Amino acid sequence: MSENICLVHYKPVEREHLSYPCASSARQFFSDQYRHPFFHHHTPNGKSIVRGAKIQFKPINQELYLLGVGEEGVAFMQSFQWPREIKIRLGHPMHTVSMTFESLKTDLAKFSPAPSLTYRTISPYLPLNQQAYSQFRKISDAERRLFIENRLKDHILSAAKWCGIWVKHQITTNLIQMRLCRPIKVKESLTFIGMNAMFETNTEIPNFMGIGRFVSRGYGTVVKYD
Repeated sequence: MSENICLVHYKPVEREHLSYPCASSARQFFSDQYRHPFFHHHTPNGKSIVRGAKIQFKPINQELYLLGVGEEGVAFMQSFQWPREIKIRLGHPMHTVSMTFESLKTDLAKFSPAPSLTYRTISPYLPLNQQAYSQFRKISDAERRLFIENRLKDHILSAAKWCGIWVKHQITTNLIQMRLCRPIKVKESLTFIGMNAMFETNTEIPNFMGIGRFVSRGYGTVVKYD
């Protein structure tokens, strides 16, 4: 099986700003500069790419990562001529942060079965749409735990499919911690409740993979907890 994830890494030239690129500012920069549908998750006629985002934008520790997933995402990431330096506009008053290209690495995500692995989210996980959140608010803490564990299973399965992997084993999850975040405004008319989570699963997940909703905007990024 060929490699199915690709990680591009940019570092700031100077760590002097109080603010650093968020996923939306990084995504806006690349979509404005290059107009490729993989950068803004829409086809030329304006329709959303429905089979999962090919590129996920991830600001982590004042640095920027772009994760390409699946055969198409990896092929694009490998062939794209990544600029050595980028200048991303930030906030108000308007200023920019300069970042330099650090590396491009490919890997094979297998989502293989494992005895027990622990992961944590490093950006808010958005497991619920607005209808599901209304249901979530009405149930007990024990029911909430099971509700989110089932969502985690579904979202791990979806992430595997984005990478071209069809998981054959039964995915299990055990929620260790869950803390609700403040409401997150994803789009002008869309606000969701996010959460920070730590969980165990019997399935390998590659570091920096996004699970849940709006992963192209950097939400739901998970890393292995050692």
